[in-house]
Amino acid sequence: MSEVQFKIGENGSGVFFIEGNGERIAHMVIRVSGATLTAMHTEVLPAWREHKLGHKLVDAMVDYARKNNLKVVPLCPFTRATFERHPEQFADVWEKS
Repeated sequence: MSEVQFKIGENGSGVFFIEGNGERIAHMVIRVSGATLTAMHTEVLPAWREHKLGHKLVDAMVDYARKNNLKVVPLCPFTRATFERHPEQFADVWEKS
């Protein structure tokens, strides 16, 4: 299993992803616009869910947001639930409006 990787296009659409066994086993689709990063969708293949890969993706996305002075809009239900469970951990990046 690889570490979290990231790709972003010139249009601001991007993806954080993890590969394993030669395939993408987890990914988070994001969009960056101005000073905002919107987490759109997170998906982990069923066989890999016990490995907490979704949390690794959230951590990588939040690190990216902090390094780039971005606020995060967690539209993705998984990301929103993670932020809501640990609001103190994400208070500096969470755009709640």
